[in-house]
Amino acid sequence: QYNNRLEAGYKGYLGDWLSIDLAVYGVRYENIVTGLQVFTPNVYFDPASLESYLTDFMTDQEAQNLVNQMAGLPVGTVSPSEIGASSELILRSPQGGTSSQWGVDLGADIFLTNDWVVRTNYSWAPPATNDLPPDTVNPNNLPRHRGLIGVGYRPDLEGFSGVVEVRGQTEYDMHIGGWMGQVDAYAVLDLSFGYRWGNETKMGFFLTATNLFDKSYVEVFGGKELGR
Repeated sequence: QYNNRLEAGYKGYLGDWLSIDLAVYGVRYENIVTGLQVFTPNVYFDPASLESYLTDFMTDQEAQNLVNQMAGLPVGTVSPSEIGASSELILRSPQGGTSSQWGVDLGADIFLTNDWVVRTNYSWAPPATNDLPPDTVNPNNLPRHRGLIGVGYRPDLEGFSGVVEVRGQTEYDMHIGGWMGQVDAYAVLDLSFGYRWGNETKMGFFLTATNLFDKSYVEVFGGKELGR
């Protein structure tokens, strides 16, 4: 698998009250390699024919109960003729196809005064354009919307400072290796504050609490729930 990425952007100040960081990017994946999948499937009894056979030896109800118990039990494995008679499962990584993704990242700091600032960050990733063979998963693991907004008080010289931020993202489907599933949307609140003793001493203390209200959420499918 290989990919080509093109990105263009702008970073700078627009007047004395606004700084901006804008990037537009595009990524094209080719010859995509996905996670391991079972190549030699198991064989199971056909419930209808098995029940018809068993009714010759027991009542209809007994045959139906036995079929329900046996339906999920594998009785064989389909294997390539090259490896002979074998019940071992073979895994493979399907490969091929293309996927194109583009998006926009926008960050901005709005200076209300010399000490107060509003910080924002937003990412937008529309659905990818895919041309993938069967059983090949989408390599683009991005939420469509992801963002942050906060307000901070940051004096230049000394004194107290603090930042309150809300960050979150929308739900999206994630495919990495054998992990495939939906990551739920979330929004959490972060808080940090501190005190600095002037420019000469360059001393201070700072405390940060991420996810202040201890909301449970996950950032990747199959990952551990995160809290405060």
